[in-house]
Amino acid sequence: TDYKPKVRYLRNKTWKPMLEDNGRGYFTRQEHVTPHIGFLASTWLLERDDFESREAPRPRYKYDKESEKVAERMAGLDDTKKMLIEFFDDKIQVAFLVIGSVAMQGASFEQILNFVVGYSAGEYDSLLLAWKEKVRHNRVRPTTWIQEQMSEQVLNTWAGPGEGTKMLKGKNFEAYVRIMPHSEYVSGSGCICQAIYEFTDAWLDNNLGISDSIPLQLPEFTVGCSKTEPNITPATDITIDLLNMQALRDACGESRLDGGMHFESSVEASYKLCEGVGFKAAEFARELW
Repeated sequence: TDYKPKVRYLRNKTWKPMLEDNGRGYFTRQEHVTPHIGFLASTWLLERDDFESREAPRPRYKYDKESEKVAERMAGLDDTKKMLIEFFDDKIQVAFLVIGSVAMQGASFEQILNFVVGYSAGEYDSLLLAWKEKVRHNRVRPTTWIQEQMSEQVLNTWAGPGEGTKMLKGKNFEAYVRIMPHSEYVSGSGCICQAIYEFTDAWLDNNLGISDSIPLQLPEFTVGCSKTEPNITPATDITIDLLNMQALRDACGESRLDGGMHFESSVEASYKLCEGVGFKAAEFARELW
């Protein structure tokens, strides 16, 4: 594609490549990862007309106010929220959690293989949808806006690994985990987790006769296991139980807001954008069976 970031305008609301470093003096500038896939990649489940017609509404952000909400959320980070941010940042961990929980319901080896194929199909199409809208809207990340447009404003927020909550200037603001090299709106994680929620509940009903969603227990987070705050967070061992698959979706979306990666509308819009993809994945898996 001919996608290029637009970075030359005052109070620019479009995505801008962020400067990153490895902590040892080596700096790199981001490029938007795979901007073409929402337009050129073939879908697995959705008909092309359905895919193209799905659009997230234009976000009407008041960026300074939204950014203050981001900082306020991060001021309230506790060990549980931090571990949820890290957990949902790794979609492989999420997949293993869900697959393991399904296996515990008595699914056979062959059924688990069928589940994984359907799971992957839903994840794939939901990601294509998210990327189509990310590039179409091309919105700036909270970190960029706060660092550049609110650089001298003093905020009470998370101050970095091991620093807790402090007053700092916007130019020193950082999200809890790495900001990935793609635009803010909509949330890719929100789309993926919406599809996972729908697919898992529908697959369990279709294949195991389980009409009520299943509970999930995340892996135990032991003292100091955090990747962002190693040897510090959590201060005590933490076990997190989720009531059902919808609770998993909600926790996934909230983690993207708590970590400072998104503005609020991005997550809710992603749920609506990808609504129904998981059900199509469940039907696809049933046809394969």
